[in-house]
Amino acid sequence: MATASVLSQNLRDFVYYPVTVWREFFRPTLYFGCNVTDVDTEHEVLDDVGSYGSQINRLLDAVDVLIDLEHERVAALPEERRLKLAALKILHQQASDASKRAEERPRLF
Repeated sequence: MATASVLSQNLRDFVYYPVTVWREFFRPTLYFGCNVTDVDTEHEVLDDVGSYGSQINRLLDAVDVLIDLEHERVAALPEERRLKLAALKILHQQASDASKRAEERPRLF
């Protein structure tokens, strides 16, 4: 009896259902994973709330506020944990900068 390859073992539970959403004709989206039945919900959230990047930026804004409010507690953390928070603040700044650049570019539509 032959053993299955590592690749086939990892792909055994992989789900891929291609979905065509015609309203996204100029911005096609492929859905990978198990929530392909939630396509309408995903589009509703994206239409009403904003892109995933926008949602993540809001979370980063809130985390940044919490870090600043807890300055003394953050300062008392071990260096390794402070560096992780510093990396998150850098990520936040980079995401904000990228968002501003995108907003400044002329739009095609």
